Amino acid sequence: MSDAKRSVGEMRAGAWSAAVGLAIVVALGGCTTETRSNRPPTRLDGSVDLDGGTDGGTRTDAGPPRDGGITVLPDGNVLCGGEEIALERLPAKLMFVVDRSSSTLNPADLSLMPTAADRGSCAETNSRPATGITYRTLWDDLGAAVGDVSMAREDRVSFGLTVFPGPGALTGAATPDSFCTARPPTTLVTPALRTASAIRTALTDPANAPLCAGGFTPTRAALEAAAASLAGSSDGVLVLATDGGPNCGAGSAGCRCTTSSAFCGTLGLIGCLDDTATVAAIRALRDRGIRTYVVGIPGTEDYAAVLDAMAAAGGTARSGAPSYYAASDAASLVSALGTISDAEVSCRFALATAPPDRMNVNVFLDDAPTPRDTGDGFVLSEDGLTITLEGTACESLRNGTVGNVRFEFGCPLLI
Repeated sequence: MSDAKRSVGEMRAGAWSAAVGLAIVVALGGCTTETRSNRPPTRLDGSVDLDGGTDGGTRTDAGPPRDGGITVLPDGNVLCGGEEIALERLPAKLMFVVDRSSSTLNPADLSLMPTAADRGSCAETNSRPATGITYRTLWDDLGAAVGDVSMAREDRVSFGLTVFPGPGALTGAATPDSFCTARPPTTLVTPALRTASAIRTALTDPANAPLCAGGFTPTRAALEAAAASLAGSSDGVLVLATDGGPNCGAGSAGCRCTTSSAFCGTLGLIGCLDDTATVAAIRALRDRGIRTYVVGIPGTEDYAAVLDAMAAAGGTARSGAPSYYAASDAASLVSALGTISDAEVSCRFALATAPPDRMNVNVFLDDAPTPRDTGDGFVLSEDGLTITLEGTACESLRNGTVGNVRFEFGCPLLI
């Protein structure tokens, strides 16, 4: 190392010593979440000193790095031992909003026809949920897909579940309005890590099966109910999975009927397409920071333009047509829900305490340092309490390439 470089290194070492010294004072002051890094010291070129600092020679000191974290090797190479701050991942909150209207009892394989026994088990009645159906239904595919997707990612995403209409059968005298209001959308599982078992249980509970009849599609109310479970979340998203267009609105004189004509026109207009109000509600949720994905299963084909508008309002429209996620079978449904969930794996971490010097900080992904403020590394928040991985760094975490993230301060940026 030249004299000029060595003098610069010495000046930097003094600044680093002050930063690390302050870190030690903070740790001794009662912050139990900070621990001394056990990794080998790091050279200023970003490499790790795996042989304990000998570098083919003899360390300048046999004990801890001197000057509060700086070690100068015989060849003039400077090693920096930083101080770790514990991280807590801030998982994204993802609410599945699942349609359990009576049309989700249609066969998943449309070539299948209900048998006489099937018709007998689900007669034109609003007195009970479906039981005894022999073919695989759209509801079966929805339940399996949501359960499998959440189980595979439950340690990385806080999953929740809202169903609409709400669970149970209708009671009392059936009226057109009761089909929309008697069983309001209900959140069965609030967002949290490791909720996959609870979600699977809810979706396989016979009490939560679709209604044999009278199960309408109050989509707007369902999204608003699900959003209530995400209050205050900056990572909250809704994933709507439906087999038709929204209804249960106020309707209009130019009603586009979504169900039996008996429920359109003079009978409260509850069967009319509620597209304008639903798109407006989704846009209002986005303005609050809550985005909405739209997944359409068989039955939504006639409402593609409406679902596209809903996806656009929710800030999740895809390029091309359709811009919502169209799932034509069980495999494509799992793929769509998995793609959405993977895209929402959080790359944000809370720090146990802010570093005393926001400039001399590093983030390591599986012991490899990552750049700062480049769009492909990490960003430290202004208050020093949150780091966010961006670009390729975030993607490597989401796809499982990286398994460990560590934050250290007291050393200058390594790359």
